[in-house]
Amino acid sequence: MQMSHTFVRLSGVVVAAALTASLLAACTPAAPPAAVETKMDVSYGSPPAGGWTWGVADISTGPQERAEDTNNHGFPWVFYVVRGSTELGTAEGKKTLAAGEAMMISTRQDHSHRFFAQSQVLAFRPTPQRMAEFHRGTKLHESAASLGVKPGQNYSLRIRNFTIPPRGSESITAEASFGYVVEGTLSIRSGDNTTTQEAGKAFELPSNVEQVLSNEGAAPVKFMLADLRP
Repeated sequence: MQMSHTFVRLSGVVVAAALTASLLAACTPAAPPAAVETKMDVSYGSPPAGGWTWGVADISTGPQERAEDTNNHGFPWVFYVVRGSTELGTAEGKKTLAAGEAMMISTRQDHSHRFFAQSQVLAFRPTPQRMAEFHRGTKLHESAASLGVKPGQNYSLRIRNFTIPPRGSESITAEASFGYVVEGTLSIRSGDNTTTQEAGKAFELPSNVEQVLSNEGAAPVKFMLADLRP
């Protein structure tokens, strides 16, 4: 009889512990998700047999603005404004992009530039070879290896802005992508491996591998992500 009473008491403790754990789990708030905004999603074209790599330039201005006369290129360029603003002129007229906005200039499209004072613009493109010229900007990032995209397959280029609140996270799987941290420190976890990226840094994510991007700080983390999708 004593053993029976002991068993009942132990069972009650186990049940109570299980209920407590369940209540705590229910009361523990989930990590807040990121706010995501798609800024551009356009057809980019097909990679050649050798594939593509990312080439990213930083164009920053000080107290004086910088203007460039009408020109065109034998390949597309994408322009993304990190801070300040920039003006792109085409046959359709002049368009001013504010921070967080992007625009692609197509192959052989006549265009002009006006980079306003105290502004920062990323100029980038998937490229079939190493870049010798970074649109008269400063080299910020260049892929160490081919992106692994499929030759002959048409790809779209998408740009998204992410804002991750403190203690928030976002799970991402992309085929071929690079990002740029605008504000804060971004933590990136892939399996058991975790790295961090500071503001002002560009980075690439492995293709088709789930990454958990999180904010371990007390202020929001903001970053942009450009990815290629078939």
